[in-house]
Amino acid sequence: MSETEKRVFEDTYKIVLRDMMYKRNTGRAIELGRKIMALLDKNSLLFLEYERSASLAVGIYLEIIYRMGVEDGLMQYKKSL
Repeated sequence: MSETEKRVFEDTYKIVLRDMMYKRNTGRAIELGRKIMALLDKNSLLFLEYERSASLAVGIYLEIIYRMGVEDGLMQYKKSL
């Protein structure tokens, strides 16, 4: 990950931590995750594996969106020259 990519992700994270909707939804997801794990009992690691896979998939999707945005921005910049 380049320094620019790191900065973008770190800055975005700082911004979402101040967003009440983000906080509310994250809190709700944690609460539901704990309930699901309690219901799964001995199979609770299966839920963690699911969470990890789903998060990685979303991360890949967001990375592609980010790269497309960078490419689009560069194309727009070149057009303006």
